Parts: sequence; structure tokens; C-alpha cells
Amino acid sequence: MLRQRLLTAFILAPLLLIGVFFFSEAWFAALIAFPLLLAAWEWSGLYEIKHPAPRIALIILGVVGALVLYIGNSDDVLLWILGLSSLVWSGLFIDLLNRPVLANFGQRWIGLTVGTIGLIVAWLSFTALRQAEGGEKLVFILLAIIWVADSGAYFIGKRWGRRRLAPLISPGKSIEGLIGGIGSAALVGFVAALLLGFRDVIEVVTWTVVAILVSSISVVGDLAQSRIKRRCGKKDSGTLLPGHGGILDRIDSLLAAAPVYGLLVLYVLPQLFAGVSG
Repeated sequence: MLRQRLLTAFILAPLLLIGVFFFSEAWFAALIAFPLLLAAWEWSGLYEIKHPAPRIALIILGVVGALVLYIGNSDDVLLWILGLSSLVWSGLFIDLLNRPVLANFGQRWIGLTVGTIGLIVAWLSFTALRQAEGGEKLVFILLAIIWVADSGAYFIGKRWGRRRLAPLISPGKSIEGLIGGIGSAALVGFVAALLLGFRDVIEVVTWTVVAILVSSISVVGDLAQSRIKRRCGKKDSGTLLPGHGGILDRIDSLLAAAPVYGLLVLYVLPQLFAGVSG
């Protein structure tokens, strides 16, 4: 399993990074859309929609919604989208603690609607980040934070994990793994600040705190999808990625992290992160 995970990561990660640094904004938007469309297909499969027609219709509706928001996008609209999405993901953290087992969210129409909106917001977050000054670096840092946090949580949890984080939702996750993942992400934020040329203590600390916040909220995306799968009686969202399950199993953390990261770097602390383009 570990060998398959590493092989899949070594193949896909370089392809994505090529898109981040060398594709135009339009081609990058298309690149990011591809796995999200596959994730939408998997999402409909979680809710036992087997006939291709309604699944394709769902994807088309998602594409149309994303394009409408993209074409009619403005700073004010994006701020509201990222702000509301960040509030929802933050609120979901409290909900996960209080209600490990889902009730109404397991209903098909609710789950499909919320999932489609989440995928659209993630796509908008990535495209907005890529269009910003120094966008390539901003996107890369987000990916690095999540990839390192996931790896840190996995390996530290495997080695030292004892106390279950959410046994009713995801029995394999541990508190030790959570701490290890967030700590690994904090290190990414610290190193990123130094590599980007930030030397002021406040700036370096800010980058580190952002990495901690983003990695923490990414756990919510992971647990939320695990709760959905458990409610729908599924172990994985799909089988496209050997060792990882489905596409959705790999990007669930980013679905929660991308809008929060986008809100922080584009609106909350724009003066600091404008220095990335320097």
C-alpha cells in the first residue's frame, strides 16, 4: 500500500507542478478542473447514482455554475465566496465534534448539492490564487503545506499514534498524527517565509501561523469526507489512484484548505503576501 501511494504521488505531483509553474492561467484553470470533474463523478457515485445521464448532468451543472462565477467574478464576489466558505468549513469542525454520525446530510439531494458547491469553490480558489501576483508561488506553498501535513500525519500516526482522533468517523486517524501533520505544516510555513526572503520576525511567524491554520482546517475536509463515506457505506470514493483510493480521497483536504488559504493571502493579509511576487 505504501509503495503504491509513493508511486502514485511521484507520478502525479510533478505533472501538477509543471502546470502550476509553466501553464498559462487559462490552461492552469483547465488542469485544476480535470481532477475536480472526476471528483464530482465520484461524489455522485457515493450516493449510488449509477446511471451515467444524471451524473453527467450534475457535472455539466457544476461546470456551468463555475464558469458563471468565473466570468462574472469580482473582488467583492470572491471575498464573499471565500469568506462564507471559510465560515462553513470552520463551523463544520464544531459539527464534526458534536455529531460524528450524519443524519440529513446523507440524503441524496443535500449531499450532491453541497458537494458540488464545495468543488466549485475550490476551483475558484485555485484560479484566483494563480491569477494573483506571485500566484505560482502561492499555489505551490498551499500544495506543499497540505502534502507535507498529510505525509507527516500519516507517518507519525503510523509510528506513534495511540489516541483515536475521531473513532466513529475515521478510526485510522490519531491525535498524535494530527499534531504531527500540523507541526510538519508549520515547518513548511517557516521555511517558505525564509526562502521567499522574509526576515522580519512578525512576517515569519505570520507565515507559520497561516500554515498551521490551513493545515488544521484541511483536517476538517478529510474528516467530513470520511463521515460522508461512512454514512453512504463506502470505504473509498473510487479506485482511480492505486494506494490512495479515488480522486476525492486525495483532494478532500484541499477542498477545505483552498478557500481558507485564499481568503488569508488575498484579503486578510494582502500586504504581507504581496511580497511573494518580489
